[in-house]
Amino acid sequence: MITLPGYEILNPIYNGSRTLVYRGIRLSDGCPVVIKLLRSEYPTVPSLIEFRNQYQIAKTLNLSGITPILDLEVYGNGFVLIMADQGYISLADYLAHRELTLNEFLRIAIKLTQILEQLYYNRIIHEDSAINQWIAETLVCSLEQAKPLAELVSQTTQGNPFFIRQFLQSLYTEKLIRFHP
Repeated sequence: MITLPGYEILNPIYNGSRTLVYRGIRLSDGCPVVIKLLRSEYPTVPSLIEFRNQYQIAKTLNLSGITPILDLEVYGNGFVLIMADQGYISLADYLAHRELTLNEFLRIAIKLTQILEQLYYNRIIHEDSAINQWIAETLVCSLEQAKPLAELVSQTTQGNPFFIRQFLQSLYTEKLIRFHP
């Protein structure tokens, strides 16, 4: 667990290979926050620049489904990104406690596609937004298992999130896709 002046750290919510994310409270006003930092105690200069650029881009966004950015603060040899805590949980945590119905799966898939569409129209590309990765995470399967569907979706839609959404809806309407939990 980290210690950050001005914040009470409540619990970890993500432990990735490059970043750590915690839920907390900003002590000055009691605002619930999410705190994201680079995992490395001594991050590389490119990592610091990338993190700062993430802040610069995200702070100007006001898009549905994108967590609002509040601040970027110095922490140790790097930065922490302070975001508004909107009470979201990861899809992995959600799935750990229940199985998705077909309708829930499609609602989540369509919402993710809508978010990607907004990012696309704002000319923002995230390094993890590759279609194969996105489909694998959504379906909770390996990249290898998601590859055939990702290739079909990519070829059919040319990677455009708007068309991905329309394509998934048409596959469902025509009863060509099913969800098997």
